[in-house]
Amino acid sequence: MSSPQQHPSDHHTKGSSSKDDHHTTTTTRNTMLAGALARCGAATIMYPVDVCKTRMQFQRRANSNFHTIYRNSFHCIYNMIKTEGFGIYRGLSLRLFYIGPGAAITFTAYEKYRQSAEKARKSGKSVFETGAIMSLIMGAAGRALESGIKTPFNIVKQHLQVEGQLAVQKNRGLVKSVKYIIETKGIRGLFVGYTVTLLRDLPFSFLYFSSYEFIKNKSQYFGIPILKDYTAVRGALAGSFASVVTLPFDVIKTRIQTQHKISADSHYSGYRDAVVKIFKHEGFAGFFRGITPRLIYTIPSTSITFYTYEFLKKWFHINTTAADRLKE
Repeated sequence: MSSPQQHPSDHHTKGSSSKDDHHTTTTTRNTMLAGALARCGAATIMYPVDVCKTRMQFQRRANSNFHTIYRNSFHCIYNMIKTEGFGIYRGLSLRLFYIGPGAAITFTAYEKYRQSAEKARKSGKSVFETGAIMSLIMGAAGRALESGIKTPFNIVKQHLQVEGQLAVQKNRGLVKSVKYIIETKGIRGLFVGYTVTLLRDLPFSFLYFSSYEFIKNKSQYFGIPILKDYTAVRGALAGSFASVVTLPFDVIKTRIQTQHKISADSHYSGYRDAVVKIFKHEGFAGFFRGITPRLIYTIPSTSITFYTYEFLKKWFHINTTAADRLKE
């Protein structure tokens, strides 16, 4: 008895499915690579400004803990370069170690959500019917995981960044910094500030990517040339907005994570105590300390990140249509 013959279209369907699966895997891998490269490149270029932001947030009222009290951001950057030279790049390797994987996750989630939203727009369905909600959950989970992984590295990085500002520099260097934190605070000392890091990072990611897409869509609708044609400008606006809104959490995080570098009378017992004391001694402006270096960092950094990401998307042929793939 002869076996049933397979229709040629069955082979074509299987072949197409296999190609689509391969393309999806390749696209995801390339998206992760593009996101990681974009963020790491921007972080390297702008690292000295990140150091300045940390030191401006770290310093309190003038006291014996500090070798230098910076008058403003430009005084901070000038003084760092003058007195420390390339030493201001201490901690860069730690930063790159954790932001690369983190960027890979968040940009992949962003791309999935963007595709779902576009599919919903074309079909007239709700974004929640096209997998967008899963992309948001994936992005939030990825960001939470990234925050957990990066917290120990970030704490050590900040310790290295503020060393040059202290009157007494006790444990300059990566190994000595880690040893000092564990000896004084235990392993838990490497995870201080995880909660407030989440309170900063989750809203930042949501505001960053959603405002970028909002600006992009509105600029195309209204035909605004500088926003429609320049990815860097859209990225700068989105990043600035997200940075300003989440800055108070960033200040509290930095203070909590670096406070055992200074005398105990300036310590906070927790997040609530930090909020009360910052407001009492520094006023509302205390929650926005370091806003200038943060914006000086964010505007070029987000511009570079999104410009590089969009460039790499084209380079890697991310989001090409089936018709485009047949031409290749």
